[in-house]
Amino acid sequence: MKLTFIFAFVVFFHVSLAVSLPELFNQPWEDLSIFEHDLVSSYQAPNQSLPDLSIYHLDLSLSDDLSQVTGKEELLYRNSTGQILSELVFRLYPNVLGSQLLVKRVEIDGVLTVGRLEHSGSVLRIFLPKALAPNEQTIIAMQFTTQVGQGSESYGRLALYSEALSLAHAYPVLAPFKEGDWLTDTPSPLGDPSVLEAAYYLVRVSAPVAQTLVASGSLINLDETGDRQTAVFSTGPAREFYLASVTGYVQLSQMVGETLINIYLPERFDHAAGVSLEYAAKALERFNQLIPYPYRELDIVAMPVLASGIEFPGIFTLTNRLFTNPAGSLESVLVHETAHQWSYNLVGNDQVLEPWLDEALAQYLTLLYHRSYDSPQFVEGYLDFWNATWHEATDPLEVIGEPVSYYDDYSYSGIVYGRGLFFFLVLEQEIGTDGLERALSQYYEQYRWDFVSGEALKTELELVCKCDLSELFDRWVDKKY
Repeated sequence: MKLTFIFAFVVFFHVSLAVSLPELFNQPWEDLSIFEHDLVSSYQAPNQSLPDLSIYHLDLSLSDDLSQVTGKEELLYRNSTGQILSELVFRLYPNVLGSQLLVKRVEIDGVLTVGRLEHSGSVLRIFLPKALAPNEQTIIAMQFTTQVGQGSESYGRLALYSEALSLAHAYPVLAPFKEGDWLTDTPSPLGDPSVLEAAYYLVRVSAPVAQTLVASGSLINLDETGDRQTAVFSTGPAREFYLASVTGYVQLSQMVGETLINIYLPERFDHAAGVSLEYAAKALERFNQLIPYPYRELDIVAMPVLASGIEFPGIFTLTNRLFTNPAGSLESVLVHETAHQWSYNLVGNDQVLEPWLDEALAQYLTLLYHRSYDSPQFVEGYLDFWNATWHEATDPLEVIGEPVSYYDDYSYSGIVYGRGLFFFLVLEQEIGTDGLERALSQYYEQYRWDFVSGEALKTELELVCKCDLSELFDRWVDKKY
């Protein structure tokens, strides 16, 4: 579809400069207490010391056939860039994921505003009616529709299936601003598409009453009227908001500390629910030794997606294929996706330009899990598999620190996941297993809810080992470090 059809407003309105009260929810912007519903106790106090995080209010109405989302969005944004801004940049990911996001109206503090689409419609550049000085706030209000496709782009993370809707990236989201510019790289088909800052989300979802809604965050209200239901979710800090809508699924739950783990499976896979919960519980227990998991819920949803697993804040999907044979790769994939709650969500990175930072680290955390709970023979088999995958790459000596688009189909998994795992084994040899875990704990603590590059991890590693790892990073990761 041509860009002129995706984005059609060039209009002007009156000027209103004051930051107004929210309209979608009767919740003052400055009151963050509602988001504590989703946080374990050790994460609640820092909420009050994160004033720079954006706050999203979303109202999403799913059509009866689930093929379309009609949405309203209010975003409170504080300019923490240190620069005067004349524009804001939003990502419209559905337009490069086989779906379509049409923005119908945008207001900046009451001003109906002009904008421009770029990068195949995945970037919306909005021109501010008044320059935004450092530390000033503004409210962006949008109306939009998202038409959900049925294709396999980006592994089907945003797609409608016969028994489920996977609703990822379905709303306009502000791009990160780093090193003097907005991050607007077009995602590659191979990796994760999104590049996201942590934010707060308060979301209302209207859907057919027969649907089971599973989402990022905690359910704080549910009303049913006739054949429709309205659910309200709160989450944050979180990288994004994800929603799954399913029918004919069974649910099984287990508490681990302050966190309730829920798994949702089609009834034909209910035999795999118990062992899946066991894997997730052990993964939380192991990774909590580094730094506690932040949320009161962790949801796992089976989906007919192409990727083995896809991570989102407080929730992840696993492909249905894994549950046909729970004794296969289910455990490793489930643990890997659990690890992304630390590497991607708790500490964010550019998943398009630096995919190794969350993927290779999730691989290493998965290895820590297997060492703790599985036999030495299993651990050896896990390493053998990824060693073989690594050496199937076009060039096994390729560095792991390139953008997703740099690698071919044979090399992305082999280098980023395979060689990336063995990079952390080399780090173990340099600073010891205990030293590496201590550095990772410091990394997650120092940069939680931040958006970092590999330089941040290198810094924490060198603080622990009191050594210079530049040569090692040059050889394995990239000379830019």
